[in-house]
Amino acid sequence: MLAGVIVPVLLAQSANPSPQELLSGVRPLSSTEIAAVLNAAQRAIDGKTVRVASNGLGGGPVVLMGRGGVPRRIRFAGGVVVGGVVGGTATGSGEAARTTTTMSRIPMKLLDYTGRPARDCGSSSAQGGELVVEYTFDFSTEAWTATARRGDPRELGRLAMSQALEMLRGLVSVTSGERRRIRNRRARALVSPWTPPSVSSDLPRLIGDPTPNLRGDPAPSEAIQSLWIDSKSLLPLRWEVSERGVPKRGWDFNYSSIDLRPPSRVRAPDCIR
Repeated sequence: MLAGVIVPVLLAQSANPSPQELLSGVRPLSSTEIAAVLNAAQRAIDGKTVRVASNGLGGGPVVLMGRGGVPRRIRFAGGVVVGGVVGGTATGSGEAARTTTTMSRIPMKLLDYTGRPARDCGSSSAQGGELVVEYTFDFSTEAWTATARRGDPRELGRLAMSQALEMLRGLVSVTSGERRRIRNRRARALVSPWTPPSVSSDLPRLIGDPTPNLRGDPAPSEAIQSLWIDSKSLLPLRWEVSERGVPKRGWDFNYSSIDLRPPSRVRAPDCIR
């Protein structure tokens, strides 16, 4: 009698595998299952602070991720840039060559995507777009300032991680790829045709798993992009581009405990002046 009760329960469990089970499985995933995995990965990365790390070296901005695989805050580090200008004279003049050193300060910036509609300070109605508060730290005065502006959807596309986030958000067609260890973690790739951002063309359609076949008209590109997702934590681990199975470029998601908050002593504008 107990067996008759347990078997239907086990069948129900296997009919609704978790995202972790889907990533760990051998078979190709359906489009519905891939959507479930992407949604779970978006929830996993929400609230995490990440920076691109290439060849073990971190660089670029620090990004606090928000809901839906969209950045919540982005910090661009500033600093002092030192340059040199060498001046000389004609041979035999007897004058020594002189060197001039130039210094320029690049301010630190923190972009806060508020999630609220932008509006002008002289109007109570929304003006379209998202309200973004831009904090700037001037190293010469050691002071923060804050201004408000409308968000530009194109600016997120300039981030090094933009293609990976497009895959994470399901903005491009993806299929399931191979499984292997990434940084000593079991992971599975979601793959998509890759075209350099500066090149526009009709993308071919991907079919197959683990190594996808390409089909399209005109002849498809042989380059694919892969987003590797941890089978246990569901966090994205790596994004890379490969051609004929050979990696060409890529970087890791380097997670950090940095608490990316706006400066506490600066009043955040709630409208655009």
